[in-house]
Amino acid sequence: MLVSARVGIALRCPHCGKTGTHEVPLFAFSGTGSVHLTCTCGHRQGAVIRHKGRMMLQLSCNLCAGLHRLEYSTARFWSGQFHPLLCQDTGLHMGALGSPEAVRSFKSPVPEDDVDSTAYEDFFVNPEVMYEVLAAVHDLEAAGRLRCRCGNTDIEYELQPDKLQLVCPECGSYRSLEATDDADANRARRARQMEIGGRKPQGRR
Repeated sequence: MLVSARVGIALRCPHCGKTGTHEVPLFAFSGTGSVHLTCTCGHRQGAVIRHKGRMMLQLSCNLCAGLHRLEYSTARFWSGQFHPLLCQDTGLHMGALGSPEAVRSFKSPVPEDDVDSTAYEDFFVNPEVMYEVLAAVHDLEAAGRLRCRCGNTDIEYELQPDKLQLVCPECGSYRSLEATDDADANRARRARQMEIGGRKPQGRR
């Protein structure tokens, strides 16, 4: 499962009425538990909150003028699948969650048949641990301590249910990091640098 490490959130602003798209990077939560969503007009529309391995949207609704809280598993939130955001009072669409490309096209209500199922709800063995491993790897990357032995520092991530695989797109080398329990998360957090290299994955050129 390849991920872009960012999610898009399209919202109609209750202040100016315009629909805008927010792109939230996965690693915006490194060292913090929330990210604020602000319209270009300056009005704060809500926040994305990470809490106990879950992701929560706290949004100001343009339809009922209320405040809604929508909760997702970590896996489902970052899956990139399209999810309409519904007003809890009216049942109407106030926005959308999904890949940045998908939510940019949000203009009108989406038919109920298009609502995504919970297929990705249980994709990861332990979503919270997977997030912690991802965050630790990103911190190393930001510090210039993640690289391939071929010299490339632009490393791609490939998510599997029980592990994070780091892949070098230049030479095809890879390294797998287990991500199922607290020991795996602690091991990733303790790493001071990380280098990949060695065997080439089967099927890669």
